[in-house]
Amino acid sequence: MAIYTICFTPSGGTQEKIQSYLNQKVIPNYTLSLSTTVCPVATSTTLASSRNPAVSGQSVTFTATVTSGSGTPVGTVSFMDGASTLGTATLSGGHANLTTAALAVGSHSMTAVYGGSSPYTGSTSAALTETVNKAGSTITVTSSADPLSFGAAVTFTAKVKSVTTGTPTGTVTFKDGAATIGTSALSGGSATLTTSALSVGSHSITAVYAGDANFTASTAAALTQAVHKAATTSAVTSSKNPSKHGVSVTFTAKIKSSTSGTPTGTVTFKNGAATLGTGTLIGGKATFATRPRSAWDLTRSPLSTVEVSISPAVLRRC
Repeated sequence: MAIYTICFTPSGGTQEKIQSYLNQKVIPNYTLSLSTTVCPVATSTTLASSRNPAVSGQSVTFTATVTSGSGTPVGTVSFMDGASTLGTATLSGGHANLTTAALAVGSHSMTAVYGGSSPYTGSTSAALTETVNKAGSTITVTSSADPLSFGAAVTFTAKVKSVTTGTPTGTVTFKDGAATIGTSALSGGSATLTTSALSVGSHSITAVYAGDANFTASTAAALTQAVHKAATTSAVTSSKNPSKHGVSVTFTAKIKSSTSGTPTGTVTFKNGAATLGTGTLIGGKATFATRPRSAWDLTRSPLSTVEVSISPAVLRRC
């Protein structure tokens, strides 16, 4: 008995036909025991990217193409980022695709590994260098109160967005012209800063995003913040009312801001239209002492007005 081993490929005919032919035609004077074996078929795998370079958060589709010298390979392909597996896809018509937006900023050595499926042998593509750059960002800044009274609190809010996908992280610096007001951390793409320290006048407020591992820095368009003088209230009291002729009387004016802070400047004390004198505000108070020259009673001839000249505040009468 002779034993023959025949190697064939699927496209060459079925195993049954080959065995029948050999039993009839090859060495007819012998009884044959035929063993047939499917020959391995070599494959070649290539890898392509739909977008290279890409930016952080942007979708990239990797396509693996597996070919052979005989037939169309079937099975699965693993997509590798260095030694890490990004995912696995099934071949269809010799092609397998994987789409991802999860690649970090930097350079990635991508390969496609075909695992093989009888009779097709496995193969690995040449490395493809995929570059992922930082995504751009945009930032805007808004004010909670514009115009604003001096001494009142205002909250500036900066919102940072990606030009692709994802949420920027990191910090935002708030500026008044070239001067830094403060820095706040982003939370959900927003950062806030509250201040009551802006002086009277016009302020050019900007917000500067520093960027992070995935997003580039950006600066908001300037916001013009107006700060007006704060309103004040004033009250005057007498040390002696009624007073007697020749007795010194001290008048005290108390000036308060309608927001916060302590007014400064001077107070003019008047009796009707006549000016009695002036006093300088210290801690929101000003005093003036006078000695009446005639025996008039302040209840009948009262101190009628207190004229306040303070900064930074509006003028008020009481």
